Amino acid sequence: KYIVAFVTILITYLQSTTNFYILGPALGGWFSTRSLKILAPMNILLISIYVNYYLACTTSPGSVPEEWEPPQSVLEDNRALPVGILGPRFCKKCERYKPPRAHHCKHCGKCVLRMDHHCPWIGNCVGFGNYSHFIRFVFSAIGCCTYGGYLLLWRLQRIVDAWNNRWLVQQPSTQEIGIVILNLVMIGMVILLVGVLAVYHTFCLFQGQTTIEGWERTKTRRMIRRRKIERVEFPFDVGFYKNICSVLGNNPLLWFWPQPTPGDGIHYAVKPNTDPMIIYSWPPRDP
Repeated sequence: KYIVAFVTILITYLQSTTNFYILGPALGGWFSTRSLKILAPMNILLISIYVNYYLACTTSPGSVPEEWEPPQSVLEDNRALPVGILGPRFCKKCERYKPPRAHHCKHCGKCVLRMDHHCPWIGNCVGFGNYSHFIRFVFSAIGCCTYGGYLLLWRLQRIVDAWNNRWLVQQPSTQEIGIVILNLVMIGMVILLVGVLAVYHTFCLFQGQTTIEGWERTKTRRMIRRRKIERVEFPFDVGFYKNICSVLGNNPLLWFWPQPTPGDGIHYAVKPNTDPMIIYSWPPRDP
């Protein structure tokens, strides 16, 4: 909760000082046509940040329905496939079967549908129910900070010009200069840290995988190289466009509009001709 409060305060500080103290007056007043036009993209992204951060923090990532279990045909299938598939996954802590792509979170004390990771910055697991909100929050933060940083650099350049103009009667205040520099430093840190997250999750989005599944795929490729198991493909990668749609929705025009992740968190599109045993038993075990 303290980390979530810190993030909220940081966002509020950056947007209020940048909007109302620095850029608004510098562009001719908060409600001038020039100011409203130039600041509109940043403020739209700010709204997206607040909305999606709230949804990422408060939306349940998804829990396993009571009494859920794999289809009877899978439970009765006693095959041990040569690709390291030994049967449906069972959570010993929850004492129930795990649906495809679900994992147990030790912080939440339960199995989470399509779990990506437990994120302290939102005080919540990132899973099926809130992954789309998390993605929108990350990209909104990058876009807003990049645009806002550009405008602050523009203002800093105007301040430097004012310093070099000896005939200018009213010089920029020392307080404004300090806040511009402080905000640029903080925005730079946010872009660096969140940017790494954005790049990685873009890759995951295109690959149709979660962070945990990325580790599983790496381990699976290593087992294949060492010939411990036969070659097996990750069943949930159905092409980058369909992978994106599976998280952000089928209409590209609405990808950045806050909306739930499509589906029920239990059933997922898979590659054609995939053995049902692989779907309910992924990832392969190390023999």
